[in-house]
Amino acid sequence: MAKAYNEEPMEDVFRFWLSSVKAEEPKYCSYPILTAQVHMFIDEKEEALEYLEIAYKYRFEYLPTMLFRPEFNALHNELRFKELVKKRASV
Repeated sequence: MAKAYNEEPMEDVFRFWLSSVKAEEPKYCSYPILTAQVHMFIDEKEEALEYLEIAYKYRFEYLPTMLFRPEFNALHNELRFKELVKKRASV
């Protein structure tokens, strides 16, 4: 694995990491926000939104503050993101 970090493009490393995280069903992981962030690093907005919604569904305690991290700036105009922020604010 260390060799991959040194020799492979970061996008490939991120995709490898995501494949191991998402190997199990349902698509729940212990840190869905991190999974969403990695999706944003490789410009996969829909997948990032999916994991943010999972974080909401499972009441991930850091979701309210994490939604405003710079990694998610590109989502601020997305309807699903706006709805998630709105739902989160009303809890």
